[in-house]
Amino acid sequence: MAPRSSFAPSHIRTLAPTRLVSIHALSSTPRPFAHPLALRSIHRAWYVSRPIARVHSLITSALVASALVTSALVTSAYSALACLLMSGE
Repeated sequence: MAPRSSFAPSHIRTLAPTRLVSIHALSSTPRPFAHPLALRSIHRAWYVSRPIARVHSLITSALVASALVTSALVTSAYSALACLLMSGE
């Protein structure tokens, strides 16, 4: 029987006659050591992306609020028009 890959799902890995691999070893991908400047640029990208995500969230909230207000105004306009038409008869 061929040994199973260490990246197999846990229920298969426990049945395999190979050595057990810790969950931590499976979840963390091995990376080469990053240069300090690369780490700084990664941190800066994360730091800049948070305010951008906040702005996107605010824009989405404003669009949803605008749609709700427009819907309410259209509904009340139709109600007012219906009342005018009913009272004219």
